[in-house]
Amino acid sequence: MRTDAVSSVMAGAQERLQQQAQVTEASRQFEALLLQRMMNALTRTTRISGTGSAGSSTYGSMVVEALSDAITRSGGLGLTDMMRESVLGQGEITRNSKELQKIDKESLKVSSTEPLSLPRQAPLGRPSAASPWRKR
Repeated sequence: MRTDAVSSVMAGAQERLQQQAQVTEASRQFEALLLQRMMNALTRTTRISGTGSAGSSTYGSMVVEALSDAITRSGGLGLTDMMRESVLGQGEITRNSKELQKIDKESLKVSSTEPLSLPRQAPLGRPSAASPWRKR
């Protein structure tokens, strides 16, 4: 029964890693798209594209796309990390509550029949004659 619990935990961990990778990639793509939009607006207002021919506008959009993707991959604006942490943090709360409901109580029981040995503790009560705490 314990191997079932371990394999269940491993499968859950594998699934979480895949979800984290998907969330990270989606966050990165969103940040790249946002940067593209911002840079497109910048090129329109500053007229960087030059002659205004069809070829130059295509080339300009390719440059904007490549540049925004490079900025995102090198750390970008930091939106990727913030979005990933936000999404994964919210998912972690709901996932933990669902997993707690699924715990199999039998897999958590101690299989040994021996009693648990606890560390010995000084008895509570009146101090003995040799005790340094006894009033003299």
